[in-house]
Amino acid sequence: MKIIFNSIKYKNFRSVGNIPIELKLDGKKTTLISGTNGDGKSTTIHALCFALFGKGFGNVNKPSLINSINQKQLEVEIEFTIGKKKYKVIRGMKPNKFEIYLENELVKQDPHVKDYQKILENQILKMNYRSFTQVVVVGSGEYTPFMVMPAKERREFVEDLLDIRIFSTMNLLLKDEIRLTKDALKDIDAEIKSTREKVNLQESFVKKLKQERGESIDKLLAGISKCEESNNRLISETKKIQTKILNLDSEVTAHSNIQDDVRGAKLKLKNIAIERNKIIERKEFYQTVDVCPTCSQDVSDVHKISIISSVNVDLAEYEDELGKCNSLITSLSHDLAEYESLLENKTSLQSELSGISNEIHGNQVLIQKARTQIDDHNDTISIDAESNKLKEFAKKFISLDKEKKKLLESQQYQDMIFTMLSDTGIKSKIIKQYIPTFNKLINKYLGELDFFCAFHLNENFEETIKSRHRDNFTYSNFSDGQKRRIDAALLLTWRDIAKAKNSVSTNLLILDEFDAALDGAGSEMLQQLLKICSAENVFIISHKDAMADKVDSVIKFIRKNNFTEISID
Repeated sequence: MKIIFNSIKYKNFRSVGNIPIELKLDGKKTTLISGTNGDGKSTTIHALCFALFGKGFGNVNKPSLINSINQKQLEVEIEFTIGKKKYKVIRGMKPNKFEIYLENELVKQDPHVKDYQKILENQILKMNYRSFTQVVVVGSGEYTPFMVMPAKERREFVEDLLDIRIFSTMNLLLKDEIRLTKDALKDIDAEIKSTREKVNLQESFVKKLKQERGESIDKLLAGISKCEESNNRLISETKKIQTKILNLDSEVTAHSNIQDDVRGAKLKLKNIAIERNKIIERKEFYQTVDVCPTCSQDVSDVHKISIISSVNVDLAEYEDELGKCNSLITSLSHDLAEYESLLENKTSLQSELSGISNEIHGNQVLIQKARTQIDDHNDTISIDAESNKLKEFAKKFISLDKEKKKLLESQQYQDMIFTMLSDTGIKSKIIKQYIPTFNKLINKYLGELDFFCAFHLNENFEETIKSRHRDNFTYSNFSDGQKRRIDAALLLTWRDIAKAKNSVSTNLLILDEFDAALDGAGSEMLQQLLKICSAENVFIISHKDAMADKVDSVIKFIRKNNFTEISID
């Protein structure tokens, strides 16, 4: 919809002091703003730009907008209507202030000024600073003509004008999506690589576990076989030793009384020796005794000889018995030594048999332990757990691969859409359709300004200007007056296009010192053109009072006591 700027009021703004200046913007068709240099004629343009976009016109330093004497309480208030909606914007510095009202109700303020500004530009005005300065304001030294703009800025302005900037915005958003997709692909490639490595490592680990289990079982089975072979051999040896022990038991049994016999023979020998010793004592007694110790009678030699002879007979018998006993003991001692040897052999065999039994038991323990270990190995819980991990890694790899394919598919669509939204895509086709209209309107207005040439913009907004003699020129080849005619023709062309597209259509047109470089005929032509053009409210800022009789009203800017004041005729 068309923006109707109704009024603007500002104070402590540049040369304007604390007494505000208020201008009606939707009143007279043409208004001259006059005054000498330095009186503050152009403050209105700066106030408009500051109120709407938060900055002055051109390259003016924002802090310099505050009145240098009062240095505080700068405030600009602008009212405009869009359709049936009435808006008011109040913006200030020292203190900072930025408020948007719709039908006197404050539009919810965003905590971030930039976001609040976007609401004003994108949702309400639907116009940015560049569009405003190309369609509404033209002519001052701080104004940047379309033809002076770099190609990129020319294109961006035309996109705003044709209301196709949305494609650029979409393209910017798409670039973010493309970047996110590329980042996602980069991340997923790294994750796929990591998962593939995990799959390979886990696969090798499971394979190694199975191999180690097989090798371990084989080793355990070999150990069992070796132990069983050893036990078979030991059992065979046990049988042989048991046979030897049985044979020895027979021999030991045959000599089982030998110890008693030896003890009996030794006891008998001892008793015979005692009796023999008694006989020897008796013999010695009779050999030495002369008187009987009992009856005190003399013992005759005959009696002593008789007794000694009898004793000798007994002594000989005992000596014979002693000989026999010693011979018997000697014989029995040989048998006893043989018996003890048999016992020693039996004990040795029993000890050997016990060692073999222990060895057999040890082998059986090893066999049982090995079999338990085999059972543990046959229990594949650990391998199954690792195999399940492998399956999970594999599932994740497949899932990531599917996700990557989706991302690649999205990337293909994004690349295709990016091509469509690029400068050579949809926008180029739309602009290409409007280029003939642009050129037709520009040449029409150049003709009405008595500047007869063939002006042509191509799709890259590069100009070709041919004179009547068909010489090729560029914008920079012309004088300031001729450039102003071109600027005016472009301005009026953009306004016509804006109205047709309803993109940046307003009631306001401000020409700041625009007539400075135009000759008299040019000024007359401009006035005639402005009266019949579609602009509804035209403000001409000029220091030439001669134009006063050619406009509907005059606003005089005067500097008094270092502050700007106005008078309206």
